[in-house]
Amino acid sequence: MKLLISSFFLLLLSCTLSAQDLNIKSGAPSAATSTATMLDPRPFGNTITSEEIKTLITMLASDSFQGRETGEPGQRLAATYIAAQMKAAGLPAVGDRNTYFQDVRLEKTNWKDIGILAEGQAFKNREDFFVYPAFIRSEPVTAVKEILFVGYGVDDPAYNDYKDASVEGKVVVFYDGEPMDNKGISLITKNSFRSKWAMNWRKKVELAQKKGATMVLIIDPMLKETVKNNRKLINTFGWTPVDSQAAEKMANGIALNDDDRWPWLDALCDAINAVEGPVIASCSALKEVYRE
Repeated sequence: MKLLISSFFLLLLSCTLSAQDLNIKSGAPSAATSTATMLDPRPFGNTITSEEIKTLITMLASDSFQGRETGEPGQRLAATYIAAQMKAAGLPAVGDRNTYFQDVRLEKTNWKDIGILAEGQAFKNREDFFVYPAFIRSEPVTAVKEILFVGYGVDDPAYNDYKDASVEGKVVVFYDGEPMDNKGISLITKNSFRSKWAMNWRKKVELAQKKGATMVLIIDPMLKETVKNNRKLINTFGWTPVDSQAAEKMANGIALNDDDRWPWLDALCDAINAVEGPVIASCSALKEVYRE
């Protein structure tokens, strides 16, 4: 798996510039108190045209790149295409082995076996039920003694399925979507528009967890269609970086801190310093001290 170093916005910008147009000097980041003059971006922005952007976006969004999913052939095709745009723009190849790429080791894992046994009857994964592995990283054999039906699993001022229910330590089961009358009117919004409860099943799961439920089962009347449309999501945990503590923290919902980011920033600084001539780097939504 290979990833481009620069951001998508930088790639679009790069396609309209030659190496001689850039006026950014390489060097170590300045201190947070630096008064360095910032480069005026307007001359560069003025070189971007809607026609060029449309051409790039149309190509990247085309069927030939197969959705550009991580680790799949379409992603590699898209990366190669973007690298070609960088080369055509005259940008130096400062990636691994003097290319425009950085090697990132990934791994994909899935369950060896998963199933449900109820009163001697076995139910098969992806035929009778399905799960999203990314939301259940590891679950041993679990014996369920009590399952409580809670309607649509909604707790809203306009409608409450948990009003008289105690779900602490129990498994709850509820319908997907939200309650509607026979005219298609939502019992929550009181009109034909759907509420937030119908648009996000994760919200219902989070609510059940807060109320003490140990497991959630969702009744999906379109099970076969859902399985068909989400086959990749329900087969594996997805691609994850190998030996990456930062990736592990993010997978567990833990925010990264300065200690996590500085090694990457130091490596980026070393790469910039190793280049002779103009260098342009892009960072997204980082602290000002990082950029400086």
